Amino acid sequence: MGMTLPDALKILAGELEVKVIPIDEARQAGYEEAKNHFMVTYPCSVCGKPVALTSPKAKEYASRCMTDRGWGHGECHRRRQQLL
Repeated sequence: MGMTLPDALKILAGELEVKVIPIDEARQAGYEEAKNHFMVTYPCSVCGKPVALTSPKAKEYASRCMTDRGWGHGECHRRRQQLL
């Protein structure tokens, strides 16, 4: 005779470890992961530690520098190279 679904679920539940994380801890972990993935930094010219681009003025300057130096989409640069 086969096992019933409730019995199978009880066995599986007993074998699975469920970790409950408080919402504030989960939110902080998500924030840290996003910050590490998306934050733009550059090394300090004095101590070498990372400086985050957070102010609108710093972001505007970085954007202008990248534009002036010809930064763009990789695919766009590849297409332009193929045309040359």
